[in-house]
Amino acid sequence: MNHRAFRFLQAGDFHLEAPMTGLAEIPDHLVDLLIDAPYASAARAFETALAEEVEFVLLAGDLLDLKRCGPRGPVFLRDQFARLAAAEIPVFWILSSIESLQWWPEAVPLPSNVHRFAAGRVEERVVSRRGEPLVRLIACGTDEPGGLRINEFSPDRTGLFTLALVRGTLDRELLAQRQLHYWALGGPHRWTIEPTATAVVHVAGAAQGRGPHEPGAHGVSLVHVDDGTAQPMFVATDVVRWETPRLEIDDLASVEELDERLGETANRLLEEAGGLDLLIRWTLAGRGALVDQLRRPGGCESLLESLRDSLGRQRPAVWSAAIEIERLGGLPAEWYEEQSFRGDVLRLLRHWEVNGDLPLDLADYLRDCAGIDDFAATDPIGQQREVLLRRAALTAVDLLSDQERRK
Repeated sequence: MNHRAFRFLQAGDFHLEAPMTGLAEIPDHLVDLLIDAPYASAARAFETALAEEVEFVLLAGDLLDLKRCGPRGPVFLRDQFARLAAAEIPVFWILSSIESLQWWPEAVPLPSNVHRFAAGRVEERVVSRRGEPLVRLIACGTDEPGGLRINEFSPDRTGLFTLALVRGTLDRELLAQRQLHYWALGGPHRWTIEPTATAVVHVAGAAQGRGPHEPGAHGVSLVHVDDGTAQPMFVATDVVRWETPRLEIDDLASVEELDERLGETANRLLEEAGGLDLLIRWTLAGRGALVDQLRRPGGCESLLESLRDSLGRQRPAVWSAAIEIERLGGLPAEWYEEQSFRGDVLRLLRHWEVNGDLPLDLADYLRDCAGIDDFAATDPIGQQREVLLRRAALTAVDLLSDQERRK
């Protein structure tokens, strides 16, 4: 079959209800930006669709939590969909578990160009251009494990370009066996593309990174299709960006030299971001005297304030949210053998580190910590467990070494 060229927009995971995270304090000049970031980034996604005159828009779910976002979220989406309707651009939106049809407010009806796909039912649509079929869409809204009946996704018998719109982490080999041209996936927040022997499997990710756990550029995908081959192109839509640079600093002799190095790095990141405001969580790694100085209580406070004064109060801003110190190399072996409170704590932590099958039951200690209720936080495993125990050992050394010196 002779495939015609066209393009569409793939987006999702707007999470209009979710605020920015990772900031212990918010500077006054960035408050409005951070409050509006989820909506401003989503608006950029729709503006891209209009500017590029796409054939249709795919929305891969998690646009908003209808129980948490209030009326602003549904009204915002209705208005954006109306702009697309005026340009005769259809919207295909698969619903996640936080977007149930029954929760949508009746007072905010959606325009007729919006097609929503609920969980548990695989549906098909054909998009046409001037009365001729252009693309066949198969979609199902769900993000529950095992909720997707993959055997119901099959190629078109006439060879029409066929794409699937689904959510979740799916086996790539299994998807390739279905012999569709394109799989548009939602759920993960990081932009990824995995060409297989028969198809392109693509996650557009989130339109806006929410915290230091989601650093770097976020956006949507403008997908070009020509002769049956799809090529996604990343388009940034974020309005503020987290970065988490890690610098090794053993070649530096003073805090003044470090301040200069951090300023150079910040200016480079600002240039790469193309004028966006940046939020930065620094990690400074080393094993020398400068690292030991910074690890002491209050050791980073003056450095952090200097960075905020020199770079954080301008626009575009480079706001340093935090500085973490990573001490390279192990602790002195004799500390583990000494008969002291510090030695007792280090031996206990080493026991947990060596015996990886022993559970770290932290639930009682985290009971009053808001937002920490998952298994990974209360009983970490693997690399997360190693990092936690290493940080606990360094914290113990920081807190107890002064006590040992005062004896």
